Amino acid sequence: STKLTCSPTSPSKWITSSASREFVHGMRLEHDAILVGMGAFLTDAPSLNTRDKESKIIKENKKIILGDMNKLSLSKLTSLPPDKMILVHTGKETNTIAGQFKSYCLADYSGSILELLRALYIDGICSILVEGGQQVFSSFLDAKLFNEIFLFYGPIFMGNGKSNYTNINNSSIEECL
Repeated sequence: STKLTCSPTSPSKWITSSASREFVHGMRLEHDAILVGMGAFLTDAPSLNTRDKESKIIKENKKIILGDMNKLSLSKLTSLPPDKMILVHTGKETNTIAGQFKSYCLADYSGSILELLRALYIDGICSILVEGGQQVFSSFLDAKLFNEIFLFYGPIFMGNGKSNYTNINNSSIEECL
């Protein structure tokens, strides 16, 4: 028999349905870019494109990765189209792979996601689907930089998994989003 391990450190697996995945690809089709955090990118190795029911690529979205680019090796990016990659460096050290892809440094925008979004808009990106990572999701939520939130969940309980939101400073109902 095969034992399925469910923990915050185990490899990710689909826990929702094919219908929810189709819905997500419908949302991807409507957006210029898909944004994920470095942790989600390194853990899940997402293709960040739009596919049909037969898994055929129907759109190569711009792919925005937000995080410390010094944690990223070029080998992780070789399967992705370089002209569709946008790297947003958040680390304090110099970004070692910045010259090879379109890149931004969040510090250049005073660490403001809003200012970064304005720069992306000037570069022609009008809509971004933020697909996650706990920190990325939390920072967009805290900055109130979202139009809609879609939450997908599966019919399983995994125990002490990761929270999808990291802000623990809300001490009253009035402070909650």
